[in-house]
Amino acid sequence: MQDWFDSYSDLIGVRLNMIVGSDGEFVDENGSSRGLSNDLDRKLIGHLRRRADVVVTGGNTARNELYRVPSHCSLAVISSNFEIDDERYIRLSDPARALETLRAAGFERILLETGPSLSKFFLETDQVDEFCLTVSDGSTEIAAKTVATFGSNLQLFAAEMVEGSLFTRWRRGNA
Repeated sequence: MQDWFDSYSDLIGVRLNMIVGSDGEFVDENGSSRGLSNDLDRKLIGHLRRRADVVVTGGNTARNELYRVPSHCSLAVISSNFEIDDERYIRLSDPARALETLRAAGFERILLETGPSLSKFFLETDQVDEFCLTVSDGSTEIAAKTVATFGSNLQLFAAEMVEGSLFTRWRRGNA
């Protein structure tokens, strides 16, 4: 398992990470993705965050998931009305300019932890270099359907079933 986990190395560019349930749902009955997650998925989230300069999320996700600024990187929230009292917090109001703004500020390793609407926007506009999609109680059919629903042209790069969850990575041209 450790070899699989270590295959998620540093990435200069934009990495999107999200989880869906066994039926392709994005949130649990409480409106949060936390109920879909498990210990291994949470370890992967921490691993990906440690490889990022900035974590980007939307205001709804930040509120529903009780986001705080990670200890080792900045947090950017795409929202017109979400505030965190931390100097490493960045508020972005326009999704269309968010990644450009972050790159101009010197961020090279950008991790998106956005909900379905923003994820779809970033995938449809071809701004994602790698999409890490976990399917709890894994199914490659659900993973492929989710990627297709987002209008993404990324291709399956890796898929690994670990402890009942399917961990997939989608990249541009399998590069």
